[in-house]
Amino acid sequence: MPSVASVGQVIAVKAVDENGKPTEWEAVDMPSDEHINDLINTALEAFKNGSY
Repeated sequence: MPSVASVGQVIAVKAVDENGKPTEWEAVDMPSDEHINDLINTALEAFKNGSY
């Protein structure tokens, strides 16, 4: 039975075929605002320091 997302979850692709078509996926919890802000801050710091 395929994974079904609940409220507060999204579908994440786990595998793709040789053409890039998704072949396997799963329901995962959406990242929190804090997690998203951490990712943004890390990316901005990498661009600022030229370490991307």
